[in-house]
Amino acid sequence: MIMKFNVFGDAKGQPRPRARAFKMGSKYIAKFYDDDSANDWKIKVNEAIKEHTHDTYEINKNNAYTVIISFYFSRPKSHYKSTKELTSSAPRYMIQKPDIDNLAKLILDCITKSTKVWRDDSQVTTLMLSKAFWDQNIDAANVTIMEESNALVKLTN
Repeated sequence: MIMKFNVFGDAKGQPRPRARAFKMGSKYIAKFYDDDSANDWKIKVNEAIKEHTHDTYEINKNNAYTVIISFYFSRPKSHYKSTKELTSSAPRYMIQKPDIDNLAKLILDCITKSTKVWRDDSQVTTLMLSKAFWDQNIDAANVTIMEESNALVKLTN
């Protein structure tokens, strides 16, 4: 199985869990929560997953998966000359936040929660990621998922 889909929008990384202490009587209780800064992106990712999976697909709990994710970000105005051409100093790769591992974690977690592709993202054995500027004025992520057989292969001479 090969599944490919695009998600359009401002990609966000998986936020770190936050904790807040509440006083209940004479004791303090910690409550953990997720920052909601990535909620809009999660909704778009979940919609793309839903659009490219179907209810009759049966997940294979024993297969391994290869996932390739490319993140594309619009260039800031400072990368362009007044003539709308790129400056000679405009970088190809985006080397600032969001971190690529947090970007991937959000997508992998959404795929896991969908229960449409794999049992758990621990089944992902190969993960290839890239993050770059895109000369189009569109932010996007391109996701490719390949199901691999987890059967032992015997090598013979």
